[in-house]
Amino acid sequence: MNEKNKIEAILFSTGRRMTVDEISSLTGIGDKDLIKRILLELKADYEQRGTSLTLKEEAGGWKLTVKDHYAYIAEKLITKAELDKPLLETLAVIAWRYPVLQAEVIKIRHNKAYDHIKQLEELGFIKRIKHGRTKKIILTDHFFEYFDLPGKEQRDALKRIIPQHMKEKIEAQEREIEQAEKKLEALKQTKQKESENARENHTAVH
Repeated sequence: MNEKNKIEAILFSTGRRMTVDEISSLTGIGDKDLIKRILLELKADYEQRGTSLTLKEEAGGWKLTVKDHYAYIAEKLITKAELDKPLLETLAVIAWRYPVLQAEVIKIRHNKAYDHIKQLEELGFIKRIKHGRTKKIILTDHFFEYFDLPGKEQRDALKRIIPQHMKEKIEAQEREIEQAEKKLEALKQTKQKESENARENHTAVH
């Protein structure tokens, strides 16, 4: 097996992003400049072949994946994920609103979401970080590798999984947040104007 075939086989069989160092270790090819040249050749090969696959360089590594315009398959892939429907729906809500506060997810999915969030964290799809009295939920690298799709298509595909009544609740919540932000901004402007008037009156008196 020649060097190009070795590298292609490694990328295909692992199905994940790999650094040049990892490829070197697994293939036994010590010349890293040679590996980089072969990767560029493979990238050009896939572009010329007209297949559904493409070789992408991202985040310091290389990954063999499907081309963006085949992302219509996303919904089928996601619905076949090894997650039960309620758990997948909670993950879909998180992905749609990402980054999102845990309190917002609980408000949409109710108390059962506590168990879902714990499970999703144990499965490595999300992480929680302290944010005031609640926690902020962020998606992990494992999430993006598991649902290996371009960002917009990934979010749209997950969004389609969310039941309509839940979407309406999320949209209503977003409207409430928007209205609250407008009221807060109006209050700030009023306070600022009052403060400016007070300073002007103080200056006039003196």
